[in-house]
Amino acid sequence: ILGGNNTVLNAVNNQGQVVGYSYNSGGGQQLAILWENGEVTNLTPVLDAVDSRPADINDQGQITGWMGDSILVQRAFILAGDEVVRLPPIAGGTTSRGIAINNQGHIVGEGGFEMPDGQIVSRSFFWNGHSMIDLGTRQGNIHTDVIDLNDLGQIVGGTSGTYLDYCIWLQGRMISLNDLLPPELAAQVPAPRAINNQGEIAVDSGGLPFILRPVDPPVGDIDKNCVVDVTDLLLLLREWGTKGSYANIAGDSDVNVTDLLELLSHWGENHSVD
Repeated sequence: ILGGNNTVLNAVNNQGQVVGYSYNSGGGQQLAILWENGEVTNLTPVLDAVDSRPADINDQGQITGWMGDSILVQRAFILAGDEVVRLPPIAGGTTSRGIAINNQGHIVGEGGFEMPDGQIVSRSFFWNGHSMIDLGTRQGNIHTDVIDLNDLGQIVGGTSGTYLDYCIWLQGRMISLNDLLPPELAAQVPAPRAINNQGEIAVDSGGLPFILRPVDPPVGDIDKNCVVDVTDLLLLLREWGTKGSYANIAGDSDVNVTDLLELLSHWGENHSVD
């Protein structure tokens, strides 16, 4: 494709649009591509970069990934049609790379910066459409890596350095997946691969794949943290009138007053466990 002899495809959305990149194993540019209805579009002229790698595409056709002139000047981007938003490097760092984008146009990614001892550290960020937020790390670790996020802003990834720990970010908190698992699974060190809008996480544990599901969420618990509260109400209002939404509690065609009444009738229910 586009003169290269290798093609890597990274993501597909619900409209059947596929993104990836083409390259020649003998050298040359990494060319961003969009495959749609049997046609391949070269996105590189729009991105205006020597190399570019799309990583994900949402249902609105917004694309994220990285673009740059070398491995040292990579920048995360959001591409919507012919409009390109080039994100800055992470705070204190030199690079940024987009990893995943949700249907709100928010992205997660990572970048690198150099420690005083010369060590390159990887740190992750959340882009809310206006600013880049450092996701932090677990005590004793220096690296973070993100893998996926859903439309609720829930993020899965991991931290490393002193030890390896896979995590989920919920409402600004970083929680170890091991803390949420029964003891017989916690020892498996589950590596998350993806998270959906039901809070289900696909994981790989030493070659043993399984899915983690929220335990007994109450009716109206849209963000699947097992509590019906103001966060769920705000998510429902954000999705008001949309069809096929994760906030459609009643299971009918769209998010409406029926869903609101269901949520309010279960207000304050708490099924979480310590």
